[in-house]
Amino acid sequence: MKKLNYLLIILITLLYNSSIYSQTEEVESYYNEICANAEHNGEKTPSRYKKDIKIYQTGDISDELLSELNRIIVELNDLIEDVDVRLVNHIDSSNIYLFFGGGEEFLNSLDEPQRTKDWRSLFIKNNWGCFWILESGTSIISSKVFIDTDRCKQLVRRKHLLREELTQSLGFPNDSYEYEDSIFQQKWTEVTEYSDLDREIIKLHYLSQK
Repeated sequence: MKKLNYLLIILITLLYNSSIYSQTEEVESYYNEICANAEHNGEKTPSRYKKDIKIYQTGDISDELLSELNRIIVELNDLIEDVDVRLVNHIDSSNIYLFFGGGEEFLNSLDEPQRTKDWRSLFIKNNWGCFWILESGTSIISSKVFIDTDRCKQLVRRKHLLREELTQSLGFPNDSYEYEDSIFQQKWTEVTEYSDLDREIIKLHYLSQK
């Protein structure tokens, strides 16, 4: 009887360890798909913010959407080590420019050459939400995020776009067809929460560098 119990313990331990390994493998695989690839540019070196993430939001934002933005920030701060995520009141002290409104308004709000605005307009034309990341090696210097509240009218869709585009601007530039409940799902969804796997790859990407 003791021998049987001992064998059962070994079997349970092996199954448990196998499950942990499988979960770890799944997280690493999804992390590489989302962080080591870009939607339009293929393979890349993962990058992240190494200083506090300071978001300046402007444009046509409702009270409901502002509340959702604050909720996302709280969730990100629970997941991310080393750097703090917060809203700031002045664009000069920010490293993320978050705009709500129409595409033309967004482009006109940017202090950029016309050729750069024309390039951004190619993405805006067919997308209700866009993000752009300025990188230096493995560091993200700044990001721009556009949420189209002119063409996208439903609140749940606006919330989805806000969570997806803002999160991707932190160093998660690729989409995937793999998981239906993921905020990084390539197909259109109305997901407004991070999946368990999303949370794991966000934590992995921003593990303490100390």
